[in-house]
Amino acid sequence: MPVSFHLTRGVTADQQKTLIMAAIDALQEQNIHVRVVTFDGAATNMSTAKKLGCDYEHDVYYFQYENRQIYVTLDACHMLKVLR
Repeated sequence: MPVSFHLTRGVTADQQKTLIMAAIDALQEQNIHVRVVTFDGAATNMSTAKKLGCDYEHDVYYFQYENRQIYVTLDACHMLKVLR
């Protein structure tokens, strides 16, 4: 279930990482466990994924949060749009 949507025009990868981690922390406090973060393929989003710990070139599609993995996926609809 989507729990957050952020408009991030002009936001850096570091700022975006901070927003994501703050949202995950707030949800965790309510005993809601985030399993996936979804982005479109924008350059800032890819940089954010890397800063979170993902490495798509080496098939690492997740980052560690406490003792679990949170996956980072690219939104299929947006990625198909990019291919057109």
